Amino acid sequence: MTPFFVYGTLLPGQPNDVLWQDCIEQRKSAVLNGAQLYAFPQFPMLIEIDNLDEQVYGELIWVEQSRYSDILADLDFLEGYQPNNPDESLYLREKRPVMGDDGSQTVAWVYLGKPQFVANRSPIPSGNWVKHIELQ
Repeated sequence: MTPFFVYGTLLPGQPNDVLWQDCIEQRKSAVLNGAQLYAFPQFPMLIEIDNLDEQVYGELIWVEQSRYSDILADLDFLEGYQPNNPDESLYLREKRPVMGDDGSQTVAWVYLGKPQFVANRSPIPSGNWVKHIELQ
């Protein structure tokens, strides 16, 4: 089962944590290189870029096997991802290598935003949604 890399409202303690807080088996801090985070009023959007020095901070999360397919469907719905119609999706769910805080690399599902949605926005300098909302 592929873990999830989350960076915004799905993080523990954030508003959408309720979708899966009772089935998380393991979690650890992690970063995704080559990405920037953009803020909308209620949520962030992660955009991949060519600069590997840019990072987005979040967590790797593993869920109970018995709930995996339900959680995957719930998260796809939340993120507006339509597996059979990605062109019409708000986010895309794709596998990316993520670096854990212990230096290990793990392939995880990441919900990627589309660049056209952030065309007139500046990235969050810290690459960290929780720090960003604490400053608001």
